[in-house]
Amino acid sequence: MASTYSVSDALNIANRSFPRAIEADHASYICNIALNEVWHAYDWRVSIADLPPFWLIPLVQDYGAPFYAVPLDFYGLRQAYLVQVTSSPLPYREELKVIKNIRKEFVRGLPRDIGYVPESKSFRVYPQIGENVGSSQYLVDGTYKTVAPQTTSTTLQSTPIPFDDIYISVMVEAMRWAAAEVADSPAKGQKKADLYGSLAAMASQEGLELGNQVTAPSEALVGGEGFGYFPGIGLGVF
Repeated sequence: MASTYSVSDALNIANRSFPRAIEADHASYICNIALNEVWHAYDWRVSIADLPPFWLIPLVQDYGAPFYAVPLDFYGLRQAYLVQVTSSPLPYREELKVIKNIRKEFVRGLPRDIGYVPESKSFRVYPQIGENVGSSQYLVDGTYKTVAPQTTSTTLQSTPIPFDDIYISVMVEAMRWAAAEVADSPAKGQKKADLYGSLAAMASQEGLELGNQVTAPSEALVGGEGFGYFPGIGLGVF
């Protein structure tokens, strides 16, 4: 697997099918629209990174500055795990539910839920660890979706296509759709349909499930027996 094509290469191929060449000042804009559309269509392996772990601190619910630095390329949380480092013989891992809009609460226990708070650029766990738990007993790690690569008019030739070369045709289709979108062409709807047909085939070839991971429940959380469960906790989280 290799990525040797640049964004400029894909744009130049796409440019051959346009009635007139894309103006230079629109080129980077079109490329960025195309990159974002493809990047966020699915959770491609190249778009997922390991979340740097953070220790859970007694009576602390939010983890951002000064306790933790959220990665600069963070776009969205995909998976998170509560890890009991002190368990024997191996650390115990329990998956946390990734949800939205966790309120500040004073309920204490082992976290079951986690969410991202964009206002403070921090992660919020629920419930918060109690004061009787050591600060080096539990940590949280996981994976996250990174932001899409971006390019400028001066970096078109040096910005690589983030996918393997076998998918260059998909990026060319994305460029054609983006150009039609910017020009408000009558063909933009059909070009987007063609693009998503190619993206579905690419996702199938990559072994991905269709659609992005759900990051919020469709109904109220009521919990269940198991690791980190405390009866009566979890209602009214939203």
